[in-house]
Amino acid sequence: MASLILLPELQSLGPDFVMAVPSLDSTTLQAFAAAWQREAAGICRRITADTLASLSRWAAAETKAVQLPARWWEEIPMRPVGISRDQQVALFGQFKEEGLPLPSHNPLVFRRLILFAGYHLHRQGLASVIVSISGWVEE
Repeated sequence: MASLILLPELQSLGPDFVMAVPSLDSTTLQAFAAAWQREAAGICRRITADTLASLSRWAAAETKAVQLPARWWEEIPMRPVGISRDQQVALFGQFKEEGLPLPSHNPLVFRRLILFAGYHLHRQGLASVIVSISGWVEE
């Protein structure tokens, strides 16, 4: 099973990934989709309100009270968004606006649970799943 990596709210993925849509063939896209369907439930069920509260920088109390819907990970689209610098791992994820809505500490702030899945291109399996919180302010 892929490792679960917890990334604090609004922290970047760091220098290991180039955030540009990689060119992947349909076979690779289908293989990722099959791996995600096979493993997502086992990984994502480990993500709880307490997990999310530990990632939160500004709304931990509000986040701790969240009730994650059943099978919430099925509602978040996963598309190619990046590739590792060594070209070994394709990164799948979503735009922050497509993440699962989370409560906020301020009515002008919109927060989302976001997921990234690292898919090892040569081993043809999930390497890791990264969970974080992202958001934006509307004025």
